[in-house]
Amino acid sequence: MVTWRRQAEFAGEWLKKGQLVCIEGKLQTRSWEEDGQKKYMTEVVADNITMLGSKGDSGGKSPDSAPKTENSTEAPQDNDDEDDDDDLPF
Repeated sequence: MVTWRRQAEFAGEWLKKGQLVCIEGKLQTRSWEEDGQKKYMTEVVADNITMLGSKGDSGGKSPDSAPKTENSTEAPQDNDDEDDDDDLPF
């Protein structure tokens, strides 16, 4: 994973090996020659990092107190009441 600026600081401070995260971004493939052989590397350039899992999976630090990353956006919450069947026409 490749990330920059505040998002890189966030990842370095809050993310731990084995922790569940969702990474949104772009795939980038680089190539170079080493000892006469063509080498390739594919990386994820992160646009957004979201911490997943329960509070106990955070490696000692609480994700609730984690700062927001610069490029992160939260999905809007759907506040429709699922039990409200009074508006149904049947």
